[in-house]
Amino acid sequence: MTKPDRSRLPASFRADYRRYILTRILASALLFLAAGFLCTRIDFTNLRYPAMGIVMVYAAAAALACILFRLHRLFLPSWQGTVTKVGAFERICSTGNRGQPGRRMMVELTVDRGEKKPYTLSLFRSDKIANGAASVNLFQTHAPYKEGDTLVYLRGLRYPARIDVADADELFEPEYVCPFCGEFYTRERKTCYRCGKTLLF
Repeated sequence: MTKPDRSRLPASFRADYRRYILTRILASALLFLAAGFLCTRIDFTNLRYPAMGIVMVYAAAAALACILFRLHRLFLPSWQGTVTKVGAFERICSTGNRGQPGRRMMVELTVDRGEKKPYTLSLFRSDKIANGAASVNLFQTHAPYKEGDTLVYLRGLRYPARIDVADADELFEPEYVCPFCGEFYTRERKTCYRCGKTLLF
């Protein structure tokens, strides 16, 4: 796997990244401390297996940390690679009305990270739901990733950043993705207007 050279990334981006990761680690640690405090206040002796009550409290704290602070992303490896294929597929999800299954069009990237097996990445981001069932994928409408692009991903971030545009003759000005929040932007911006963090090109 090709690992990104962090020293070549802008210093302001590295500082924002450190604060971003540290904030999520500390917030997750507070959740686990709260779970430990809760375990001292709840009587589990009435349960058949009292230890299971403690395990469930910590499991709930871990799930909450993953949902609120994306703790699970800290265990993903950092990488750098080249997009070899951009595709799409439909995924059935639970966003439909009245219990009916909804549909999501996922954008799938195939990335060559220097390994024998290509890496696939499924992306979805939506600001609205069309017709109450089919969610509009902004990664499909904006199409910020192109074949031949170089992407870099650092553990804990939400999306890979597009740092090298393969096709300089794109019909419109190339769009990039904020790796912290997923907002789209063009080269004239230095910081993301949504989260305020330094952007990569």
